[in-house]
Amino acid sequence: MNCSKNGWLTVQSKLPLVVAIAMLTAPLSGCISSQANLDSMIVGQWQSELAGFVLVTVYTSTEVFLDEHPGLPYAIQGNQLIIDGDENAKRELSFPSRNIMIQIDSLTNSRRQYRRIY
Repeated sequence: MNCSKNGWLTVQSKLPLVVAIAMLTAPLSGCISSQANLDSMIVGQWQSELAGFVLVTVYTSTEVFLDEHPGLPYAIQGNQLIIDGDENAKRELSFPSRNIMIQIDSLTNSRRQYRRIY
């Protein structure tokens, strides 16, 4: 009986440590994989509205095309979208779902929602 009591205390005393490690590693693993997810999730054809006009934006793995305009290179750094190397026009990028993309302009703090159409 004395051994099982010591064994229980040992497991019980290690439980907070195990929980703490799990809580710390779960968010880190999400951060590690989020860059790859953003890079692949942005690729496709997206629709948004601006002042009542429907805009179609196409993202390849390296360029963004707005309607019929020539493509511009873009990069994703963390959760920031940088188009044509313009650091001043960064946009915070998020995907609440597979078919919804949110971009928040860092200069104007304006929020634009895009819906995947392909």
